[in-house]
Amino acid sequence: MDSEILKTKLTATNAQLTVAETQLDAGMRQLAADGGGASSAVGKVLAVAFDHLRDARKSLGALDQLLLAEPVEPTRECPRCKKTVRAAATLCGFCWVKLAPVRA
Repeated sequence: MDSEILKTKLTATNAQLTVAETQLDAGMRQLAADGGGASSAVGKVLAVAFDHLRDARKSLGALDQLLLAEPVEPTRECPRCKKTVRAAATLCGFCWVKLAPVRA
């Protein structure tokens, strides 16, 4: 999937979570005003929903960080000096031994 499309979808999902959070918060305030509270059955259900909402927001943040992360270039070990070199390298940058091309 294109990273711009993914970024757009993540932003839209984050906005939906914000709406859900606002609605849950309003429900908690209404429950408290009606004499219920966090200790009531409905209050406990809403508290669990808030926990799930926070977990979802954390997951979205992690996905966003993955999206922003630079792609990792494949590497391999030099057979002579055992240093890590680029997989596409044909010459070791440490010991200068000629490396066989990597087969795809």
